[in-house]
Amino acid sequence: MTEQNSNNDNNILEVLPDTQNAAAQNSNTAEIPKVSNEQAVDISVRQQKPVKQKGKKKDAAIVLIVVIPIVVIAFGVFAYFYFHGGNPNNNEPAELITEPTTAAIIAAPTTAATTIKPTAEPTLKTVDDYIGTLYSDRIINDSLTVSYNVPKIVGIDSDYAKEINSELSNLADEFKTFIEDNKNNDTGIIYGGGRWQDETLAALNNDILSLVLQGRYDGGSRWYNVYNINVKTGSKVTTADIIKSKNISDQQFVEKLQALSTSYTMEEYPFDHVSSWISRERYDEYLEAARAFCSIETPLFYDENGDLKVVLYYCCFAGSEYNQAILDMDFSIPAETPNAAQTDSIVLNQKFIGTWYTDEDKLNSLTISEINADEVKFKMSIFRLMSLSATSKAVNNEIKWGENISPDYDGPAMSGTLKFNENSISVIIDESEFEYIPAGTVYNFIVG
Repeated sequence: MTEQNSNNDNNILEVLPDTQNAAAQNSNTAEIPKVSNEQAVDISVRQQKPVKQKGKKKDAAIVLIVVIPIVVIAFGVFAYFYFHGGNPNNNEPAELITEPTTAAIIAAPTTAATTIKPTAEPTLKTVDDYIGTLYSDRIINDSLTVSYNVPKIVGIDSDYAKEINSELSNLADEFKTFIEDNKNNDTGIIYGGGRWQDETLAALNNDILSLVLQGRYDGGSRWYNVYNINVKTGSKVTTADIIKSKNISDQQFVEKLQALSTSYTMEEYPFDHVSSWISRERYDEYLEAARAFCSIETPLFYDENGDLKVVLYYCCFAGSEYNQAILDMDFSIPAETPNAAQTDSIVLNQKFIGTWYTDEDKLNSLTISEINADEVKFKMSIFRLMSLSATSKAVNNEIKWGENISPDYDGPAMSGTLKFNENSISVIIDESEFEYIPAGTVYNFIVG
C-alpha cells in the first residue's frame, strides 16, 4: 500500500472511536455499525470542511454596492465626451484628430497627454524697426518757416550705432539752438545763420540700413549726412564695402565719379551760359577741381527701391564754387576702347569724359561731355582760331561730326573724325572751308 493509503487508514482509525461513542450515547443496546474504508474517508472529509462565516458576505455586498455605481457613472461621462466632444450643443460625434493643426500637434499616445507648440514664424524687420525720433520741432512766424526732424538708430546695440546717434544728437542740439534764437523772431532777420532740413531718407535693403539727412545752408549750398549700417552685425558699411560687391576696382570707381561730376556740371552750367564772365581756362579749372573731390570715401547709399545713389561734388558757378547732389550710380563697366577702327555702335570707356589738352600749356582743349550708345557730344577750342561744338555719329565704322552730320553743329564750315586711342583722343579735319584750319589737320589731345 502506498503512503497515501497509509494516511487514509490512520484517519479511519481516528474517526472510529468517536463514532462508537456517539452510538453508545444514543442507545446502550445498539450494535456498533461497521464502516467501510470509503465511508470513513467521506466522513473524514466532511468533518474537515471550513465553517462558512456570514459576516464576509455582507462586506462583499457593500463593496459591490459602492463600486458598481462609480463604474457606471465613469462610463457615462466617457461616452458623453466621446460622442459630443464636450459640447452639449454638438450632436455629432467628435472627430478623431489625424493631422497636426496650427494650434497644436498631437504626439504619439503616452501615459500623459503631450502637446507640442509650433515654432512661431520669424517676423521680417522693416525700416521702422530701426528708426526712431530723437528730436522734432518747427518755427512758423512772419520771418521764416522751418521744421526739423532728427531720427535715431534703435534696435541695434553696437559702437557704430552709438556713434551715429551721438552725431545726430549734436545735430539736434544745433537745431534746438536755432529754434530758441528764432522762434519769437519777427524782424525778418535770421539769427545764428541757418541750416534747413529737407526730407530724411531711410531704406533697408537686405541687411544694410541707409540713413540720409539732407538740407541746405542759408547761402543755398546743400549738406548731406549719410550713414550705412549692417543691422545684423551693427558694423559700418563703407563705400569700399559696397564697390567690392560690384566687381569694380577702386580706380574704376573714382574714374566713374569724375566722369559723372564733369558731365553733371556741364549739363547744369554749360560753358556758353557762363562764358560772359568766366574764361574757358577758368571753367576747365573748376571742372578739374570738382573731380578732385571724387574718392573712395565719396558716400554711397541705397534708396527705398534698392537703387544705388551717390552724393557727388560738382562745380557751381553761382553762389558757392562747389555744391553737392544725389545722383544715380551706375556700376556697369563699359568695354575698353578699341585701338583700331571703331564699330557702328560706339563703345567707349567713360574715362574719356572730361577736358583734354594738346600740351601742358592747355591752350587747345577738347571737352567730351557725353558718351552714349551711338554718339559722342563734345566741344573743341583752338587758341585764337576757332571753337566748335557737335554731337558726333557712328558712320561706316568711324565717329564723324560736321555740318551735314551733327544736327547741333556750331562752328566753322568743316567736318571731321574723332579717334579714341588708348590714352589720347585725335580730332582729324576731313573737310574744311575755314582758311586757317585746312583739311587734313590733326589735333592730338593727350593731357586729360
